Amino acid sequence: MEAAEVATLLRCGGTTATLTPDIVLDCLFYCQVFKVRNMSDCKWLLTCLMAEGLIEGVEDSYSLATTMLLPLLVELRGDRDMLDDDYSLPQSIWEIASSKGFLIWSASSPEKPPMFEEWEGAKRIYVDSNDDVSLLFVDNRFKLPPKCPKLVTLLNLHHLQHLPESFFEHMSGLRVLHISSYGMSSLPSSLSFLHNLRLLILNDCNNLENLSPFILQALEKLEWLDLSGCSFKKMLDETFEHMRNLRHLDLSFTEIISFPSSISSLHNLRFLNLSNTLIISLPSTLSSLRVLKNLSLEGCTKLKTVMPYLQQLTTLEQLDLSNCANLQDIQEAAASFRHILPKL
Repeated sequence: MEAAEVATLLRCGGTTATLTPDIVLDCLFYCQVFKVRNMSDCKWLLTCLMAEGLIEGVEDSYSLATTMLLPLLVELRGDRDMLDDDYSLPQSIWEIASSKGFLIWSASSPEKPPMFEEWEGAKRIYVDSNDDVSLLFVDNRFKLPPKCPKLVTLLNLHHLQHLPESFFEHMSGLRVLHISSYGMSSLPSSLSFLHNLRLLILNDCNNLENLSPFILQALEKLEWLDLSGCSFKKMLDETFEHMRNLRHLDLSFTEIISFPSSISSLHNLRFLNLSNTLIISLPSTLSSLRVLKNLSLEGCTKLKTVMPYLQQLTTLEQLDLSNCANLQDIQEAAASFRHILPKL
């Protein structure tokens, strides 16, 4: 089935999102790269597409995953199981992907890393490896920062022990950046050049001591920030001061014990994940999050109190207090939020 036919079929199926043949092709390439298999994978894929600006005006990614992406996957794979580990897209499809600016490099392959010129013409770059990708920086090929005027998405920079300070200077159009298990204690200052960044994932960066407010204040358009698994225990008070467009903040599995006062600046925050952190109580500034819809405190074993500040979050639609073993006002919270709180 042609991409245009798939797009028309799914629009007739009731989704309100704008779905074009280009988006169908993008989904196809992404699904192969990410090995999309379940709802969690679908939501991650949709987050990337929304951050890139391909899908706009959507708040409920779960609903969209159900109404659009899952039917899209079923339609795309047809009689063949394209989600099977052994399934590979035909070479002709990869040629189309290349023409659309996809650059995929496997660190485990015998091929040399992409050359400077390939980076400069790429729209999306994905490093297909969970190992050390320091090979990207051999031979001083990035002695000067790569010029990537078209680059929108840079994914899976994993286990890097070093990034040149100037690395991001010429990536002003970047909207999606994923770095995991970064080995340095601080981030390159050139991150402050990413004025169009919408999605920043810095998960499992165990050596990262803090986030520079100098960098974050430049990321005014940021909407998704994932710091899950980072080991820092404290965030500077001014950390979130200029992040007024932030909608999704994930601090799960970090070692933070308190919040920066600037959390009160996050007026557009919809999703806050604090699960499995070391927090003891909720700050009074939490009541400033007037549009917060989803709050997870699951596994916060040191958490003792959540009231009265939790009660002021009148827009909450999902709340998770499971496995909070030392929570003293659990009954009061359960009474206030019985309409959304799972049975504890």
